[in-house]
Amino acid sequence: MIYNSYSFNYDDLVHSNAKTTIKNSAANLKFDLYFTNRTYIESLFANNVAKVLLTDVYVDMPIELFRISSVTVPDSIIELSLESQIALQNNDLLEKTQKVAVIRAETDRLVATITAQTKQVLQFANNEAKRLVEKATSYANRIEITARAEGIHTMLVALNISDTTKSAANNDTAFTTQLVRTLALLDNAVNTTIVPGVGDVLVNVNG
Repeated sequence: MIYNSYSFNYDDLVHSNAKTTIKNSAANLKFDLYFTNRTYIESLFANNVAKVLLTDVYVDMPIELFRISSVTVPDSIIELSLESQIALQNNDLLEKTQKVAVIRAETDRLVATITAQTKQVLQFANNEAKRLVEKATSYANRIEITARAEGIHTMLVALNISDTTKSAANNDTAFTTQLVRTLALLDNAVNTTIVPGVGDVLVNVNG
């Protein structure tokens, strides 16, 4: 039947159908499959060629004997593939660079926020510490002044001295006034200088 249909062109017809089928099958394949999954390529080509030969040429080709001996890729395809890979890598690099820029900007913003908050907290803490120290100092001074006043009052009571006590010499309150003034000057020791005088100690207030 083959001889009657195709005569001596049988061999050329098999090769022609096989080549055409392989070209059509390869049109929809990715370039890298020829190197990463050659077994899949061979199986696909073998099944398609066997189907065409059986239908059009009436030849039953054994699929298991089909092999791809070599793959020749045109330079134009290689260059196009390289350009495509370079473009993909450049796009990936650009995307990662943009992500890094976004992360860096966000990091700078967070650092600035934390720094500002830290300064604010420290300023508040310093102000609060200063206020507490001033309050404590004021309270301590008040306690000291109150204690001194109570002490002077107790001493005057013990000496039976009041604002009605009069000096026997001039019949006035000179002694009481002088005693209270002397105690007040001694209580202000920072601005007071004690110098020797005639008779008793004289107290001189500076400034």
